[in-house]
Parts: sequence; C-alpha cells; structure tokens
Amino acid sequence: MARENREKHRNTAETIKEGQKTVLGRLFKLVFVLVVLGGIGLTGYAYLADLSPQQEQITVPVTLNAD
Repeated sequence: MARENREKHRNTAETIKEGQKTVLGRLFKLVFVLVVLGGIGLTGYAYLADLSPQQEQITVPVTLNAD
C-alpha cells in the first residue's frame, strides 16, 4: 500500500513539474514575442515617423566688452 502511494505521489510530482515547464516555456515565448514586436514597432516608428526638429533662424544681438 505504501509503495502504491509513493508511485502515485511520484507520478503527481512529475506531472506538476511537466506542467510548470510548459507554463514557463509559454511565458518565455510570450515575452520573446513581445520583445520582437516591440523592436519591430520601434524600428518602424523611427523610419516612418517625422522625427526631425523644426528649424528656424534665431538672431540674438551680442555685446562684447573689448576694451
């Protein structure tokens, strides 16, 4: 009877470990996909968006103290 309980417990523990592996694998895959999509989005925004500043000429008079 004790042997059957040990076998049952071992099988349950192995099932839990396998379940945790699949959850962690899916989580890492999700994070990887989000990082790749974020990189693609950032690259697309950098190429397609108008990121150049507006230019205008500013003149400021300067007084020099040259004695």
